[in-house]
Amino acid sequence: MLSVLMSILSLLGTMAHASDQVDSTGFEPNGGGCITQLGTGEPTGFCGPRGSFNEQCGAFWRSVTGDPSVWGEGLGYGSLCFGSGSGNGRITNSIPYLQPVCPGDALLTGSTCTCRPGTGADPTHKQCWPVVDVTLPHDCPLCELLRGNPIVPLRGVKKDFVDTGLRVGHLPLTLTYDSTGRAPGVQRETATAVLRPGLGELWFSSLHRRLVPQADTNVVAQRGDGRALGFHALGGGNFAAVAGRADRLTAQQTAGQTTWQYVNAQDNSRELYDASGQLTSITWSDGARVNFTYSTATWGTVYIEGQTVVLSGTNRVRFGNWYWIEKTVTGSFECARWVFGYDPDAQHYKLCQVATVTPADAPAGGYLLSAQDERGRSISFRYDAEGRIARIEDPAGQAIVFAYDALGNLETVGWPDGRVRRFVYENTTLPWALTGVVDEAAARYASFGYFADGRAVSTELAGGVNRYAASYVSAPQATVTEAYDIPRQLIIRTHAWTAPQGTVVTNPNGSSAELGATSVNGKTYLSGQSQAAGAGCTASTSGQALDANGNPLSRDDFNGTRSCYVHDASRFLQTDLVEGMAQSADCAAVTPAGATLPAGARRTTTQWHPDWSFATKVATPRQITTSVYNGQPDPFNSNATASCEPGTALLPDGKPIVVLCKQVVQATTDADGHLGFSAGLQAGVANRVSTWTYDAFGQVLTATGPRTAVNDTTTTAYYGDTTADHTLSDRRTVTNAAGEVTTFDRYDKYGNVLQSTDANGIVTLNTYDARQRLLTRSVGGETTTYTYDAVGQLTKVTQADGSWVGYEYDDAHRQVAAKDHLGNRIDYQLDNAGSKTGESVKDPSGQLRRSMARLMDALGRLQQTSGAE
Repeated sequence: MLSVLMSILSLLGTMAHASDQVDSTGFEPNGGGCITQLGTGEPTGFCGPRGSFNEQCGAFWRSVTGDPSVWGEGLGYGSLCFGSGSGNGRITNSIPYLQPVCPGDALLTGSTCTCRPGTGADPTHKQCWPVVDVTLPHDCPLCELLRGNPIVPLRGVKKDFVDTGLRVGHLPLTLTYDSTGRAPGVQRETATAVLRPGLGELWFSSLHRRLVPQADTNVVAQRGDGRALGFHALGGGNFAAVAGRADRLTAQQTAGQTTWQYVNAQDNSRELYDASGQLTSITWSDGARVNFTYSTATWGTVYIEGQTVVLSGTNRVRFGNWYWIEKTVTGSFECARWVFGYDPDAQHYKLCQVATVTPADAPAGGYLLSAQDERGRSISFRYDAEGRIARIEDPAGQAIVFAYDALGNLETVGWPDGRVRRFVYENTTLPWALTGVVDEAAARYASFGYFADGRAVSTELAGGVNRYAASYVSAPQATVTEAYDIPRQLIIRTHAWTAPQGTVVTNPNGSSAELGATSVNGKTYLSGQSQAAGAGCTASTSGQALDANGNPLSRDDFNGTRSCYVHDASRFLQTDLVEGMAQSADCAAVTPAGATLPAGARRTTTQWHPDWSFATKVATPRQITTSVYNGQPDPFNSNATASCEPGTALLPDGKPIVVLCKQVVQATTDADGHLGFSAGLQAGVANRVSTWTYDAFGQVLTATGPRTAVNDTTTTAYYGDTTADHTLSDRRTVTNAAGEVTTFDRYDKYGNVLQSTDANGIVTLNTYDARQRLLTRSVGGETTTYTYDAVGQLTKVTQADGSWVGYEYDDAHRQVAAKDHLGNRIDYQLDNAGSKTGESVKDPSGQLRRSMARLMDALGRLQQTSGAE
């Protein structure tokens, strides 16, 4: 039976993508043998170091002390291994219970060992080793091809976005559904280790980001939208993203701990993370800042088997051995024998440990509680016992509430106005798959379809409109390869997407498009697509060629026109674009500086800020535009350092904020732009110069236009405090170039203007509903009223004299009618693609006064009309 057990144990490591299992069947001792009765001291001889795998015993071993009768009941989790004649135990002729012990970094549940999240099984050494994810399936091109209420045809992934209407700093709070974690070939344990969705398994919040360090060579950045990016160490605390990513990561020592700075090249921000990987702040280049705070937990008393624990309030209790199983408990409970922890140092059992969580709105420490901008506006979060977001409170204290189904999927979003949006998961074989959305009017708004293997393949709106469906000859597939770094005891995983072949997407109007795909650095990119014939044009194709980083080298559009690109090698920013050429043009011949261009072609050349993704100089046909940023040399002022803020507006690294101080537009004689920055200036044409100044918050104080004959300056002032009527840095006054002053007297907590007074003393009053939609606007006592349906679509605008215009929509949220207070009405006929194919106009008596029909071609373009326009 030992050989049988060994064969089972050998699965440890070969089942790295599933549960690593160890059977606890008893067996006859052999030689030195394995027994469950306790002796004194620790085993010697062939057993090896504690926690190691012993080939003769066929199990991992660990010494324990305690009552042997407990083990006799089969309640223990450790197998003791003793060498012959060691005197550390006795071997019997009976068949003992084999109680396997998992290796370090593994969790034992019954007779099953599973490597903890963030580790994987090495089949040779039968150990759980830390995993380094070089690339991840959750990384995808920034300009990924989406269709409809979006599916991603080239990956077979479904996405959905919920705009909460809230933002803090420059960051909107958006909820994202992303089915990548369940796509065929994607490892569930990888998703578990690197993602913390917050709203069920596949829903993410844009404010919930974190870093997951993996050993000392790799870090995974979870981006809050379903994406996870891998970074590898370069040395000196610097980390580089996988090829094709301009984002940067730096490690630094702060008070003896490693902290992290993440540079986001897309939105020009820098994110700071603490040693545990928690996001602590985001600062944008203009100085806008958001700070994040988290719950804390203090672990306290250890309770022993059989003790009754009485708690007040909500506490967190953890059970288990090396891997704590945490549970929220309120009131009284008994620490039961069958749940226990093992302390390897003190070598005794401890049944459970209680933590006090601050505040009680989170189930444990490390949960995001609030995000607050530099002006004091904040968004706060509350969680349920499972760690899912249960409630989001906005700056005014209004709440968005969330509910989940029995499987943990996000089921409803309840808005502050009491309306509810519902998400449905109707595929019983794919219970995680979002199959539809029911809107706030209780109408089925959208439906989504999947293959049996979990690929998202169709999307449509109510009534079957706006439907896109994908089919494949060879479907997209996520793959993973593993390599074992034995000296460092690491498992190196490389995740990649295999590009689909023969992809065809059927469009809402019935036409179809063939999509070509290619894989670069494990990510799938569009390489070309077909287009159906339209009125006056034949069927055609478009395509693009990519460099080793996934940046475009050339693109051919459906009209047969080619564009050529050059990108910076380190930051992947576009430095040159030549467009307007025939498809036969050779990019290598036209992209070098100063190269002669074919007739009709034009060139754009760009220089960039040294630290941020801001263009500082752009040369186009007959024009060069220079942008001078704060803290950078001003070429129009003897290269003196530009300064247009008080000098106290600094970024976390001590450098000045990056705001535009000056922009100069110069006319050149370069007709097609091929000379770039070497182009000669047009004689007698003055430069057009615009300038700006800013306050310490990076807000514009003055904006001066290029006109020189008249005053061309607009001045803005801001509130310097927070009261019931405004918040720090809300706009106070605007003075235009003519000296006319508009005053903004009152704001709500969201920053919406409630009252303003113009230069003539006319007062404008605004009111808003619970979701910040404008309800009324009163100008000088004349009030216009706006009415919305349950979904938030504008249904009526009523003027001060009582006249009104109304709008109607179908369940797909498309406008299908307009009407007025006199009884006039226009009905619109729409095709499945949303094109307006007909109109009928009726007078107040209901008589048809005018009708019109339109015929659209396969490209959605107007081909023919009949009736009166």
